[in-house]
Amino acid sequence: MMETFLKVLPQSIQAAFLVLAFLLYTESQNRRRWSIALLCGVFSAFLTGFFMSFLPLPGEFISSHKGWTFWRYLWEISLLYAGMSMALLKGPRRPGPRFSVMLFFIAGWGIFFFDARDAGFLVHDIGLMNGRTLAAVTGGVAGILAGFLPLLLIFVLKRKESFRSIFTLHNLLVFGGAWLVAFGGVGSLEEGNLMAWLQQGMGAFLSGLISYIQEVLILSPHPFLRVPFTGVAGFLSGERMAMTLVVIFMFAPVLTVLTILFAKPDPQVHQIMVRAERRLQIAFFRKDLVAKSIPLLLSFFILVVMLHASNISVNPLYDPPPMPVRAEGDPPSISLQLTDRFGDFTDGRLRKYVYFRGDREVVFLAILKPDGSVGVALDQCEVCRPAEWNRNAQGYAQRGSHLVCKYCMTPIALDTINNPGGCNPIPVPFSMEEDRIVIELQDLISTFDAAEKMEKKGAHL
Repeated sequence: MMETFLKVLPQSIQAAFLVLAFLLYTESQNRRRWSIALLCGVFSAFLTGFFMSFLPLPGEFISSHKGWTFWRYLWEISLLYAGMSMALLKGPRRPGPRFSVMLFFIAGWGIFFFDARDAGFLVHDIGLMNGRTLAAVTGGVAGILAGFLPLLLIFVLKRKESFRSIFTLHNLLVFGGAWLVAFGGVGSLEEGNLMAWLQQGMGAFLSGLISYIQEVLILSPHPFLRVPFTGVAGFLSGERMAMTLVVIFMFAPVLTVLTILFAKPDPQVHQIMVRAERRLQIAFFRKDLVAKSIPLLLSFFILVVMLHASNISVNPLYDPPPMPVRAEGDPPSISLQLTDRFGDFTDGRLRKYVYFRGDREVVFLAILKPDGSVGVALDQCEVCRPAEWNRNAQGYAQRGSHLVCKYCMTPIALDTINNPGGCNPIPVPFSMEEDRIVIELQDLISTFDAAEKMEKKGAHL
């Protein structure tokens, strides 16, 4: 069945890439038994993981999706910290031959088990929905085999010596952990990623811990009295502190191994009499350091991308469509109710409006600031002014307690709305009349016309 083939193929390719990295490492070390153990682990992971999805499992924590997600994350983080531990120990003593074979068998099994299990889960569900279980299984197995075919081709064309200069066992483990964190397992099933999951758990833990400490010290918040250290407690239990701890936890292995790698001093070459040979030795040493840093820098890049994706998933951009308005009265003015059918301004959410002036759209925004006043401005910036083909990047969206310039992603504090300059939205004159925002049409049009005459400073993007 083509549907299961296409569903499984991307996960198979992702796993095959990491298996290839481990396999080339074992071959570069001339350890054929390690390679065989690794491949046996991958094959056993396919048998146990793929077909396990067709069998009923006891226990919610074993059979549930959340349970599998927990074990997958635990395995991936273990790889990261195993690599860091090896680097800190200056390279562990070479294990015995039996232990090494078992170690690479477990590595091969862990690399593909969770991918295989989730591929089987998808195949099983698709087969049941379509009433063609055998065809679904055939398509899924074909997708797995097709994903591993490029591995065989690259492995035949491998260059052992060049690969030996790139990977050590500890940076291979760190790279493997980062790769699995980003791409392994249930990429098509997960609503978030590991960092978002950790941040939520860390936030809940900090909130509970700080609340307990406040109760013990009799410093719990009071509805009327000002309690000391309430602001500090709020900061320590907030989202930023949770994300900071998660970043430290996730980036520590990569940064530690990088630090150890680049802290190595240049080789002692004073005993070499020929200067050219001295320079050659030092150049070879530094080139080797740069080569071994490639997997770590790639791991760092993967984690940074995940951090950005986690930040977006936890604090998504809110960009409401502009609501049409019209001018009334003499002189004409636009009146915006603080409470209307769209809600109450006290919710703190961004609102956008559009006034149609012939074939031109005058888009402006309004929002309640932290001090209780209202901010009104054009949905334009003096600095970031994209070209016509990139008009979707013009204006602002809201993320949490800030506005964000959609062109350069600069956060704008809400209390600075109505202040000109920088990336702030261009302010529009207005007045307050009871529970209404009143904008003179002439003020809005003149502000818009002046903004349109500004130089397109961002037209190159």
